[in-house]
Amino acid sequence: MTVQEAIRVLRDEGLVISQQGRGVFVRDWQSKPEGGTPSDLEEVYEQLARIQVDLDNVQEKVRRIMEAS
Repeated sequence: MTVQEAIRVLRDEGLVISQQGRGVFVRDWQSKPEGGTPSDLEEVYEQLARIQVDLDNVQEKVRRIMEAS
């Protein structure tokens, strides 16, 4: 029951796609689900992209610090 509820929530949020007889699959976050992506979900994707850039920058700085020491 818990897993089914979790899948339902993920499906409702547009994060997974269910295919009868095949299973449940994580949706490509860059593609839009049928009917388009809700604007709040698009905002989350944009925030994630910015976070990824920031994380990449931090990792590069840490790498340079480690090389210097």
